[in-house]
Amino acid sequence: MNLALPDPALQQAYDWARISVIQGLVTNPYLGTGLVCRVPGLGPRASVRGLPGSSGATRFGRHSPSTAAGDYATTRTAIEFIGKYQRDDGKIPHEIAQGANFVPWFKDFPYPYASADATPLFIIAMNDYVTQSGDVAFARESWNRIWKSYQFRAPPTTIRVSR
Repeated sequence: MNLALPDPALQQAYDWARISVIQGLVTNPYLGTGLVCRVPGLGPRASVRGLPGSSGATRFGRHSPSTAAGDYATTRTAIEFIGKYQRDDGKIPHEIAQGANFVPWFKDFPYPYASADATPLFIIAMNDYVTQSGDVAFARESWNRIWKSYQFRAPPTTIRVSR
C-alpha cells in the first residue's frame, strides 16, 4: 500500500511508520518469522507500537498482525506465525519469547497463553486481512485454525448453576 499525503510532515510520519513495521519483522531461526511487539532498551513499557499492556522483552505477540495494515505480505506472515503456535483447544498464544526454543516455553510456563484477548484478536486479524487483501485462499488454507479459534471462544451450550 502506498499513500500520497498533501502535508509533507504527515507524509514523513507515515513513511517512518511503514519503515518501523518492516523493521519489526524478525526471523528467529528456531521459531520462524513474525512481528515483534516490544524491543528492549526503549525504556520501561516501551513497545514498537506504543501498545500499553504488551509485556516483556522482545517477543512475538498477539497484537502483531494488526500492525501491518495495508502491508499484506507482512500481515500474512504475522498471522501464519502466531497461528502456528495455536494450542490443540484453539487458544492463540499471547506472546512467544524469542528464546522459547531453549526452554519448554509452551508446556512449563504460563506466559504463552496468559491472555483472554489473543484468540479473538487472531480471528479479527484474519478477517481484516482476508477482507482487505482479498486473499480468500489463505482463509481456506487456515480454516482449521480459524474454526478451532471460534470453538475456543464459543459459549458453552449448557449452562450449569451450582447451588
